[in-house]
Amino acid sequence: MRKESATRSASQTSHHTTDRLHRLHPLLRKMRFREENNYLSVHAVAGTHCVLLGLDVKGYGKPKPESIDLHAMLSGMALDPERLNHENVQVASPPVTTTADINVGSSSSTVFVGFSIDRQDQVTKQIVSLNAGGKPIQKFHFGDYTALPGKQYVYTVGKMIKSSIAVDSTAQFVVDGSPVALTVSTEDPTEGTHGIFFNRGAAGSKAYSEKFGEFRKFHIVHHLDKPEWQSIINPRSIPDPEKSDEARTWLSRGLEEALLQFIAQASGSEYRLLAAVYEFTHEETIQAFASAIERGVDVKIIRHCKGTFRTRVRGNIIEKDENGKIVKDWIPDSTTEEATKAIDAVGFDNMKTAYIWHNDTFIERRHSSGLMHNKFIILLKNEKPISLWTGSINFTDSEIARKKGIEYKDYYDFVQRRENRIAYGAVLHPNAKDDASGECLTGLNTFVDYVHTKYLIVDALTDNPLVVTGSANFSVASTDKNDENSLVIRGDTRVADIYFTEFMRLFDHFYSRDKYNQYWHQDSSGDRGRLWGEVVADESWLDPYFDPSTQLYRERLLLR
Repeated sequence: MRKESATRSASQTSHHTTDRLHRLHPLLRKMRFREENNYLSVHAVAGTHCVLLGLDVKGYGKPKPESIDLHAMLSGMALDPERLNHENVQVASPPVTTTADINVGSSSSTVFVGFSIDRQDQVTKQIVSLNAGGKPIQKFHFGDYTALPGKQYVYTVGKMIKSSIAVDSTAQFVVDGSPVALTVSTEDPTEGTHGIFFNRGAAGSKAYSEKFGEFRKFHIVHHLDKPEWQSIINPRSIPDPEKSDEARTWLSRGLEEALLQFIAQASGSEYRLLAAVYEFTHEETIQAFASAIERGVDVKIIRHCKGTFRTRVRGNIIEKDENGKIVKDWIPDSTTEEATKAIDAVGFDNMKTAYIWHNDTFIERRHSSGLMHNKFIILLKNEKPISLWTGSINFTDSEIARKKGIEYKDYYDFVQRRENRIAYGAVLHPNAKDDASGECLTGLNTFVDYVHTKYLIVDALTDNPLVVTGSANFSVASTDKNDENSLVIRGDTRVADIYFTEFMRLFDHFYSRDKYNQYWHQDSSGDRGRLWGEVVADESWLDPYFDPSTQLYRERLLLR
């Protein structure tokens, strides 16, 4: 089957809830792990494709009350959590102990410069280093965003210190003391009561550019009616079919495949599929519904169908009917028009099935107050609901979303508070307009470039977390006007851990780009931007993590 990714550069998620009593109850699954020794502690939270490690050290006190350099605070954060992949990952040598154990933060001549983290696959026994370029990791949470679902890994975490031996005047770093080894199991999204699927949501990454950069094209795009040049790698425009499929599969990360498998479960006349859709143009999804009808499945789809009435004018004369009333034509909006074209494009082997598709499948939602913004499918067998698919993803390759801004004063106050950290959707700022190696998007989006997923996590790391997800934006339109749905799940740590690790993946991805771009703009020559992320060869990077006034201090305590 030729794979067609429903994925866009914006982040998406879909939630699949089903009746699987034969599966192990999710509350009994262990997805949180902790180990420590006399010097280090490691707390792991596992999702499906992500493992978050909360790190801490013992024996380090509060730093002197000096001003904190933002460059030092952010140094060492990986610019690209997606870049480490299973094709170019660095194979690590066994850890080397070169000095006696040290008391971190003491007056000793040894300098604690960060962490060393290796990962071993328990099946293949391959060991890979998660330290980019062999440099220390200078942060107290680390996300392994190259993990695979249903795997068991051993993470080995050690301290790194600055070696007394420099090579070509460049500081060298070595592992010191006894490491902490932690066995972690990632979750299989197809198991359990809730199957949760996130697409890549990081098309603007080094990994995407490195894998498919040869197909980059430069376009003029219009954002908010302003033309600008943008480099794009559109997976649909890749001429090599195998590479095109590979790009779409990389972006989808299993989400589209799971959607089509969900629909395919309806195998005969004992099944029904009840769906509510907003955008509806993805060829494979539409064909999956049509094929279900051909199998005898009863399919009913409520779809967004909104437009405006326009007075009919011929020449310069307003047309009227025989009773003298002005004639008006109904003009569908672009979402409705595009869906209608996609629906009409489906072909059938016989007229009976074609008639059912066009006359007995779709229910047009033509209310005038807002959008039919739902995106869910219910699977029934013998009239009993057995499974639900819902989330933020539309059934399309492009995204048109509504945004609601924050009132400026409140927004300014929020971002200026030192304890708050905010990540904005971004790609790394290119050093030149024709930079052929920089990050770029897919070009599949017309409005939402980066994040389209909508969810809220409360008390994520407790035993009683709350997850809210679904189609609704956090906006007035979603709460007051649109047709929306929200799923509220309380007390399921498995669900919360998957959502939490995916949140951290996106936050780390975009936050690092925000800060790189910030530094690049601070210096017109771009020198500082290129230096951002370099390792600090002293202990200044520790300061914000042990200063109670900072958000990073709170984060360290929360995750450890």
